[in-house]
Amino acid sequence: MTVVAISNHSNSQQIKHLPIDALSPYANNPRTHSNQQVRQIADSIEEFGWTNPVLIDADNGIIAGHERIAAAKLLGMSDVPVMRVDHLTDAQKRAYIIADNKLAENAGWDDELLVIELQALSDLARKHANDCRALMRTGWYRRLFPKTLLQKGRSAEMDFNTTAGGERLSTSVGGTLTGRGGDIIIIDDPIKPDEALSETTRRAVLSWFSNTLSSRLNDKKRGAIVLVMQRLHEEDLAGHLLEAGGWYHLSLPAIAEVDLQIPVGRNQTHQFAEGSALHAERESVMQLEILRRSMGSANFSAQYQQSPVPVEDLHVKRDWLRYCDVQPDPITGDRIVQSWDTASKDGVFSDYSVCVTALTRKREVYILDVYRAKLQFPDLKRRVVELAVK
Repeated sequence: MTVVAISNHSNSQQIKHLPIDALSPYANNPRTHSNQQVRQIADSIEEFGWTNPVLIDADNGIIAGHERIAAAKLLGMSDVPVMRVDHLTDAQKRAYIIADNKLAENAGWDDELLVIELQALSDLARKHANDCRALMRTGWYRRLFPKTLLQKGRSAEMDFNTTAGGERLSTSVGGTLTGRGGDIIIIDDPIKPDEALSETTRRAVLSWFSNTLSSRLNDKKRGAIVLVMQRLHEEDLAGHLLEAGGWYHLSLPAIAEVDLQIPVGRNQTHQFAEGSALHAERESVMQLEILRRSMGSANFSAQYQQSPVPVEDLHVKRDWLRYCDVQPDPITGDRIVQSWDTASKDGVFSDYSVCVTALTRKREVYILDVYRAKLQFPDLKRRVVELAVK
């Protein structure tokens, strides 16, 4: 017997994309939105991506998000992310629409905390800009690059120019780049370690990269985007770019797990022997092992070895798994089970649909096959049937 179980989160929690024309505005919506406000929301979507889905009922009626729909139309979008909330009664929907509009008006700002948060976003960018300016003014830099001079009168703290027309702009992840472009764009640690486990934060970084940054190269053929970061999660920005392909990848673990040859210049390589430290003068293997014990193997593997451990591996250890050279022959009482975890888009930053085919025998489970692909819903439906038959 074949059992096909399609894993699907509750409809009220799953985000989907629907055409705007398929959604129905609430006729008695008491909230009004000026053209200026809709323009501001559109600018926000364009800058940061779509971070808040439209709430709809079972009949595709809009419960919350009328202003975002108006902004989407202004941007020429044809479909929007939605979340279906189909457990509310008509009375509850009416109450929610009013509450959603009114509660935000009752909120305030903690000005001190807001200043601290905004300052934290820009402090590192400001430091890097000041460090660069100081370096360009040193004697040895001027001797090496005598024609590279800072332009007087055009040396703002975060944005300065050279006399030859070059420019350096510093900003933070999520910062505005409207009307700006570059020949080389460098991204430095776009997410903080304490935020890496937040799916919302990771998606916000991915949205900022795909919707704002990736299109800012002045010359797409000769320009370059450089991402420098410690790995923090399988689905961080580096993970998604490596999955998408088309990038040169240089990984520098603190302790070499295999013998490596690292290119350091024209026809030059650094021999990085297995078990040795990347920079022993700064951190020896003994010091790194002490650090591994103090911070935990999972954090060390990600931040120091550039090999993030899947979140589920924090609960199920890989060495608990056994491996078989030959697929077991079915016997009476066995069951073949297929379990799906589905998505419905095939974009670069979309989630994968995954099917695991397993043979269950009493308390043992044999994994026979794992299928993984990014598929639109029609292709997904077809593939489910094909794998069930197979």
